[in-house]
Amino acid sequence: MFPYYDSHQAAGNHDKAMAVLKQWQVEATPIHYMLAYDTVANTNKEITTAIDGQQGKVDERFLLALFHRVYLNIDQSTVDTSESVSLLISKLLSTLATTHEGNDTYLGTLKQSAAKLGQDQSLEGLQALVGELIGTTESAVKSQAALSQQLAAAEDEMNHLKDVLASSRKAMETDQLTGLMNRQGIEKAIDEWHLAPNLCALLVCDIDWFKKINDTYGHLVGDKVLVRIAKEIKTQVKGKDLVGRWGGEEFLVILRDVNALEDAQATAETIRAAVEKVQLAIGKDRQRLPTITLSIGGVLINPDSNWTEAFDQADKHLYAAKENGRNQVRLS
Repeated sequence: MFPYYDSHQAAGNHDKAMAVLKQWQVEATPIHYMLAYDTVANTNKEITTAIDGQQGKVDERFLLALFHRVYLNIDQSTVDTSESVSLLISKLLSTLATTHEGNDTYLGTLKQSAAKLGQDQSLEGLQALVGELIGTTESAVKSQAALSQQLAAAEDEMNHLKDVLASSRKAMETDQLTGLMNRQGIEKAIDEWHLAPNLCALLVCDIDWFKKINDTYGHLVGDKVLVRIAKEIKTQVKGKDLVGRWGGEEFLVILRDVNALEDAQATAETIRAAVEKVQLAIGKDRQRLPTITLSIGGVLINPDSNWTEAFDQADKHLYAAKENGRNQVRLS
């Protein structure tokens, strides 16, 4: 749902957004205005953090990249790669057109030489004709050699762009804070895995009282907690299992090839117990944070299961774990 603003608040945010655009010294385009409005309304932490990080040095290129990343989920490297591919195609078309013109010239010379051969078969005429053919042939060979070199260079550049795109895709599917898969990456993995024939388990893990941690110690400490808990969860599962950050303080674990409910229960309990043992300290005086705990809801999934229904059921178990005192596992 979109956040609700009353008319007075909306008008105030509008005036502030226009002032921010003037401060940035950019035109009031729809994209710029959207970013400015969300900045003053503080509705998107990613936008606010990115703008603050610029320390007032905001330009149109930065804003466009931020818009792509936040609203369209496209990072700047993808935009740059698209421009590079377009430039490479233009270069190749230009090269091929030039080579085509050279081939037409060579073909025209051959036709002219054939006509001259029928008109003048003297020794001098033949010598002149052969000399002309040699020169034209050398030019054609050089043109073809240049084309081969340019095509080889283009192949190298395309391979490089392929690697860049692969890296960009991985970045788009990775949570930048924890290094785990993000929601997009998880959904893609589930789509690719949907036809897996084996029994698996879905675990939804939520850090207990996380809002209180943020409110008490600040978001930087909250981020530190997220990173540490993400690492601990990842450590407790097998390499073939999937671990990701679903959003906020919620993590998803998908256990592949479980044999029974007891297996999933045991792994979930291992994760919960390991997180409870984590000790974190902050500040120069190394102040110890309170014990951090997880509530976990889970469900078994077979090849015929509906993933949406499975998520709903796991969420219900998670809610039951929270209602029953937290720091526990509920599975079915």
